[in-house]
Amino acid sequence: MDKKTGEKLSFSSRFHHAFEAAFNQLVYKYKGGVKWFFRRKWLIGVGIAAAVALLVVLMRSTKTGLVPDEDMGTVFVNVTTPPGSSLHQTIKAMEEVEACIYASNLNRFSKLYRVYIQADKDFRLDKDALNNMFVRTDGGEMAPIGQFVTLTKAYGPETLTRFNLYSSIQVNAMMNDGYSSGDVIRAVVSAAAIRLRPILMTVLCMAIGMLPLVFASGAGANGNISLGTGVVGGLLVGTLALLFVVPALFIVFQAMQERLMPDRKRDE
Repeated sequence: MDKKTGEKLSFSSRFHHAFEAAFNQLVYKYKGGVKWFFRRKWLIGVGIAAAVALLVVLMRSTKTGLVPDEDMGTVFVNVTTPPGSSLHQTIKAMEEVEACIYASNLNRFSKLYRVYIQADKDFRLDKDALNNMFVRTDGGEMAPIGQFVTLTKAYGPETLTRFNLYSSIQVNAMMNDGYSSGDVIRAVVSAAAIRLRPILMTVLCMAIGMLPLVFASGAGANGNISLGTGVVGGLLVGTLALLFVVPALFIVFQAMQERLMPDRKRDE
């Protein structure tokens, strides 16, 4: 029941209240976990050392190829002309096949090479070169690409920093005069709780989106499974490190800065 109106809550409202209550409990437990790592910072160092050692072992024992050999769903075309056909007829048949064949892939030396059609560099130096490149229209005629593409010169910054497809900037925070590391700890805990929701939302969306690759079947399944398993596993491990290891490391480096660097006065 709604405390203000006394009316029965809708399903969406009840789901929202239940979700917020469950998430608040998760945030409370997460704060406790972060504080637990703060009191046992040596575990972070041991974990990082163990992860590096495990990485070295896996790099030496794991196969270097990410995608295993498998059926890629490729169709090979073998053109055979009737007995008694002349060379001219064979060349004509091959030209008809070439006219139908979407640049393809080339298998050589147990590797797959992608074939792209590209004009020589002398014919693609400037935008006027678009008029020298032709594509076939629906009517079978050849038309220059310049009729379909317009190039416009635009100016912008040399590098762009983005997070989740949005423009972003890096922000560094330092303690003000009169504040101790304990104040900072109460603040890397409050901030950790605030950033828990967006981190979980981003990771869960990505991991759920990659599940079709993890459970793929049919042609190319082994490659999709290898890629999906690596991405989902990396996301889960990286998320745990981001939620628990990074806040503890920040406290460690902040304490090192307080002990090793002299006091600095604020610029007037």
